[in-house]
Amino acid sequence: MASISFVGSLGRDSEIKATPNAMLLKFTVASNTGWKDKKVTTWLNCTIWGKQAESLEQYLKKGTKVFITGEFEARPYQKKDGTDGLSLDVRVDRVELLGKREDNQGTSQDAASAVDDGSEIPF
Repeated sequence: MASISFVGSLGRDSEIKATPNAMLLKFTVASNTGWKDKKVTTWLNCTIWGKQAESLEQYLKKGTKVFITGEFEARPYQKKDGTDGLSLDVRVDRVELLGKREDNQGTSQDAASAVDDGSEIPF
């Protein structure tokens, strides 16, 4: 497997599942590259195993901005329309919560010490 590091936002709430060996947390992250009209969004399917999965599940909600490091695998598959696709699957080693996120009650909570000022950097 190859290593990867990226920043992105969760596309939906994480889902935790019990397996015979350990807890498994699954979530998808949208990571943007490019600038203005050249911006491209890549979706990555992420999994976390064990105690880390249990402790992070409550924080990994739709819209949460994260910094992820882990190992990835690109898996080819066939889409419903018959065209070929590529699934990017990441076995997460480390998650860092970035910036702030609005919780369900509409109050803001600090998710991590990193500050996201919303500015875009063209590189």
